[in-house]
Amino acid sequence: MIRELLLRDFRCHGRVRLEFGGGATVFCGPNGAGKSALLEAIYFAGRLRSFRAATPRDMVRRGAPSFEIGIGADGVRLGVVWSAGDRRLSLNEGEIRSAADYWGTLPCVALTPADVRLIGGPAADARRFLSALASQLDRGALRALLRYRRLASQRQALLAGGRPDRGLWDSLTLQLRETGAPLQRQRRALVRRLAVHAARAYHEISGGTEALSIAYRPGSWDTDMDDEVRAGRTLVGLQRDALQIAIGGAPPRRHASEGQLRSAAIAIRAAEIAVLRAAGAQLPVVLVDDVFGELDPARRAALARLIPPEAQLFATVADGRWVPETLADARVVPVPPH
Repeated sequence: MIRELLLRDFRCHGRVRLEFGGGATVFCGPNGAGKSALLEAIYFAGRLRSFRAATPRDMVRRGAPSFEIGIGADGVRLGVVWSAGDRRLSLNEGEIRSAADYWGTLPCVALTPADVRLIGGPAADARRFLSALASQLDRGALRALLRYRRLASQRQALLAGGRPDRGLWDSLTLQLRETGAPLQRQRRALVRRLAVHAARAYHEISGGTEALSIAYRPGSWDTDMDDEVRAGRTLVGLQRDALQIAIGGAPPRRHASEGQLRSAAIAIRAAEIAVLRAAGAQLPVVLVDDVFGELDPARRAALARLIPPEAQLFATVADGRWVPETLADARVVPVPPH
């Protein structure tokens, strides 16, 4: 549970110190006040990336050389300092050199309007989602994924240099498969669990009007060097994985309404929370950025029910009039405009 958030020069915030208890905290204020930045800072401290399409440089306050995030949670203190060309991580005041040793200390799940891309967006978004979830569950999976990415980068550089040495191409292909195939088996099992929870969550949100199904389609390992040379890129492995999602038995890209896409995205995030909870891992901090306000009262109430009551929740809203009826015990924190 997060007890304290410290910020220096993060987004529009100069210096911030906030203290929290358990339960729900709702940041309420006008657009541009910096509500989302508070959630983004928590997420970055846990996942080392933004839940928005942003680079760390984008998060540095204008005119400042760096930003700093400090989080005091039960039994642990996390620190991140970022400046151009440098990133320093710390746990309990001790420096951490490897992101793999830091990752997973503060599990987070963020729900945002952009989550609809998991349903109807590029397959790469779904692959990033699976990689992040698997890594939160198992640091060994994160280390294997990092090794896979290094091998894929070496193999891509080999292909980009023209016609590669056949022996080297064969060696890297074998190493890539030996590293990636176990990750695919893990992803297949993970998606099976995720699909069960997502189907239940979608039934709760939609009122049972239709079903949500999710299946994993692993990338093939069958390849030909000449085909890859012509394409100029790797054509096998994890980068070809995909999620097959259907709403009411139909592909969502062509047939789903905006409401169905939004409900399916929420269901997948609710399933992510449930999978982390069922694995016996630390219950994730739940961050809900500008989602509650987009929903009708029935779906808003369904989302609130899907969040475990013992989870710590942080949410942002522009208009907090609905908060008492949906999150009865929430602490509302006004965020004035800058």
